[in-house]
Amino acid sequence: FEVSSLYQYRFKPKLKWLGVFAGLRMQSALLPGNLVLKDDTNLAIAELDGAVTPDLATAQKAYRLTDSFAPIMFKQFAGALFKPLEKSWLTVDIKLGFGANEVWVSRGLTVKDNKDTADTLELVRLQDFVEAGLELQVGLTGTAFDKILSYGLHAEVTVPFAEKTEVETDLSRAELISSAFKLTLGIKVFKWLALNYTLAVQRYPLIVDEWQVQGSLVLAVQANIVK
Repeated sequence: FEVSSLYQYRFKPKLKWLGVFAGLRMQSALLPGNLVLKDDTNLAIAELDGAVTPDLATAQKAYRLTDSFAPIMFKQFAGALFKPLEKSWLTVDIKLGFGANEVWVSRGLTVKDNKDTADTLELVRLQDFVEAGLELQVGLTGTAFDKILSYGLHAEVTVPFAEKTEVETDLSRAELISSAFKLTLGIKVFKWLALNYTLAVQRYPLIVDEWQVQGSLVLAVQANIVK
């Protein structure tokens, strides 16, 4: 699910395409994440302190990776906004400013399999972190059927200049860049509530240093104040 609040101020009428913004957003999963395997499988869990914990995933039984409402990502951002095109069928929204991310993972796990170990499946313990940096957001959105149907393509890139992690990272500044791309199709239930299908391609190196692809149903609650 996703809960967000966004404040925008536009310099109308001469510069209606230009303004400033500030916002908050919280994202998480309502349901727990489980791993279900066909056969009994040996697991090797890489802990944050470098230790490896052995375990066993029983065939056809759910092995818990993440709890409900985990991970939780809380984002704050502020800066300048640009809207060079505003039509019902397409709005171009560009935001550039500063952002901060706080992520709580509740000691969750993710799969990071080593293909050289056929008899073992490797998992990695996730870590909480905080980061702050320069952020660029680009959104292409539109609506149809009297705004009941919505669609969009959203991209976010965060270039961090400061971070705090449970375990010190050896990633370079360039390797710490976070990217997220989302394709969304939504049906509005109420003015403030929508059910969205989202296809996301994202990389948060302080969580998992790999590109991840995820499809999900998101219940989105949003409050906007526009001047």
